Amino acid sequence: MKPVDIGEQSSRRTIGKGNARGSGYQRQPLDFYREPHWAVDALLDVERFEGLVLDPACGSGTIPLVCRRRGITATGSDIVNRGFGDVMNFFDQREPVANIVSNPPFALVERFVEHALTLASDKVAILGRLTLLEGQRRRVLLERTPLARVWVFSRRVSMPPGGRDIPAKGGSVAFAWFVWHQGYRGAPTVGWVPRAMPATGCGACPPTEFGPNSLSAVFGCVRRWHSSMLLRGCGWGMSDRSAKLTIAG
Repeated sequence: MKPVDIGEQSSRRTIGKGNARGSGYQRQPLDFYREPHWAVDALLDVERFEGLVLDPACGSGTIPLVCRRRGITATGSDIVNRGFGDVMNFFDQREPVANIVSNPPFALVERFVEHALTLASDKVAILGRLTLLEGQRRRVLLERTPLARVWVFSRRVSMPPGGRDIPAKGGSVAFAWFVWHQGYRGAPTVGWVPRAMPATGCGACPPTEFGPNSLSAVFGCVRRWHSSMLLRGCGWGMSDRSAKLTIAG
């Protein structure tokens, strides 16, 4: 694939195309939306990261800051200066890193995954729409890469535009953490996060309001329609002998 500047490609492929208001917000340049702190905590409650964590689309630094609060060494970068981390185009990066955890522009998520897997020696975790499981081309990507786990959010995640004083509101898009683990073999497992709902329910509270034990209770209300949707959307039917979908407990 011919390298394309992330800003140029994002403008050409995402601005004004697709369901620009599916999240309830106006489409933002370079798809700059800020994930809530509790969504990052939800990942860290179910995945262990050893070594440096890099967020190459860090925005204002939510993912690295939450990681640091949890005792994980983390840094970030972005294609423009958002007030946190280095300024660089992720696709120009060649330096290896232990882990990559990011919420990249959705239109570039496949390129992000492929490039991240060439750099990360341990894990790649991507916060993406659940529809990443859909489509023949994406199925090829998911089946040939070490996708180990899909952590589906049992509540909708609200992602207001970054860099603006716009409060989070009820999310309308289904999201999940997609976790690739180098050396993993087999079908990916599916689980649900967070283990317990954030105490305030607003999704915009600062990291200090949620401690490591705040999401410790097991989330028991598993919705069967999530499982059904996943099986239909990604094409991994239980009758397909080439791929079996395992539900994580």
